[in-house]
Amino acid sequence: MEIGAQYMGDTRGPKAFAVRAEATGFDSVWCGDHVGHLVDGIAALGCLAGATEEITVGVNVLVTPHRPAVVTAKGLATIALVAPGRVVAGFGVGGEFPDQLSATGADMRTRGAYTDEALEVTRPLWSGGPVSHRGRWAQLDDFRIEPAPVPAPDIWIGGRSEAALRRTVRFGTGYVPYLVSPEQLGRRRQRLAELALEADRAPEELTIACLVTLIPARSVDEAVERGLSSLRLSGLTPESVRAQYLLGDDESVVARLQDYADAGADHLILGCLPGEDRQLDEFFDTCARLLPAARQLRRAALPGHR
Repeated sequence: MEIGAQYMGDTRGPKAFAVRAEATGFDSVWCGDHVGHLVDGIAALGCLAGATEEITVGVNVLVTPHRPAVVTAKGLATIALVAPGRVVAGFGVGGEFPDQLSATGADMRTRGAYTDEALEVTRPLWSGGPVSHRGRWAQLDDFRIEPAPVPAPDIWIGGRSEAALRRTVRFGTGYVPYLVSPEQLGRRRQRLAELALEADRAPEELTIACLVTLIPARSVDEAVERGLSSLRLSGLTPESVRAQYLLGDDESVVARLQDYADAGADHLILGCLPGEDRQLDEFFDTCARLLPAARQLRRAALPGHR
């Protein structure tokens, strides 16, 4: 199982985070995408690409309705030229922050359809050839992006809905939800495999990833309290923190990592509590100790698959 680190906000910024993630030994480093707080996804992804030499860099995930499809495709293509073969473009519909969607002129009611159309034109645009498309939002007449990214970024799809799973099978090479327990991830993996077979795709060709916040502490109970006081997510409860986060001492965290491996995760992305520098230091110190053990974990096979 590969392990990544997600930038979730600190006083030092995404460039310093990326440098430290690569030095610590992570396989990948990621950013989110917001217009009202934290960082812009395309700008931050460029920082990650420029600050690293070897590890995968990704955006987890772009809120697709924030931008015209051509603008997104071009921004990602430019970053892929800086970090060839290392870029993962995560796409999602957004919705957790409706005010950010409305601020960009996006419509909550059509964000899924908008994302599907954007994905329809993105990969053809990355081919370097002329693209014509007469859609609801994108109107292209023999339009091309030059230079074309070689290779093009991988496309992963975020979200927890059935629509997100179908979008993954239609457009993606990977699936990356957030705020799901190992049990929920396992159910989504099984459903994704069913949809892939229906679409004549091999389930094994899809990467199963997950973003999970790591909260180191002396005990799970202490970690839960730290999470409730530090995270500002609607609907957060002690039960949801216990179910959807990595909590406690090293032994407890590795055991929970094993649960995600058993659920089928190929790539686990660890988020750091936002805020104080000492939390960032604790995050990297903990991960440096645990990465060797985490890499030894193997995901469970799907029923009927090897």
